[in-house]
Amino acid sequence: MPLTEHRMPVKRNDAYAFVGSGVIATGSIVFEGALLVADQITGLIKPAADAGAAGSAFAGVCTNFKSVKTVPTTGVVGDGQTIAEFETNLEVLLPCPGSVTVADVGNVAYAYDDTIATDDSTAGPGIGVFVAGGQESTNTVWVRFGVAALPDAT
Repeated sequence: MPLTEHRMPVKRNDAYAFVGSGVIATGSIVFEGALLVADQITGLIKPAADAGAAGSAFAGVCTNFKSVKTVPTTGVVGDGQTIAEFETNLEVLLPCPGSVTVADVGNVAYAYDDTIATDDSTAGPGIGVFVAGGQESTNTVWVRFGVAALPDAT
């Protein structure tokens, strides 16, 4: 389910996080904490929930907005000029479906929407890998953004 409010995701191992930015696609609504993708043709940023599996590449997790004085609680709507800032190359604790298990460690994590990581390759673009020992509970898991995955162990 796409985000409907801003959130502050739990992060770790972020000493060398990569910080990037990009213009939000017109009409896309972005919240802080959302998983963002870049359209591979236009380069415009949008929430992963708007992406689908094809035509987009993972950018990172939204951390801020440039040129937005007050961030609305209803999200920032892209106007072709507003810029979202994001981070990658760090670990983030994300919700996940029950299908994600210890057997997924080292495998590709995919964006299910703009907040959930899944092991289903048809859901959305790859966002990183599931981290060893990283499942905090049945419905949350640590994902290392921006790294290449090992061959699928399943």
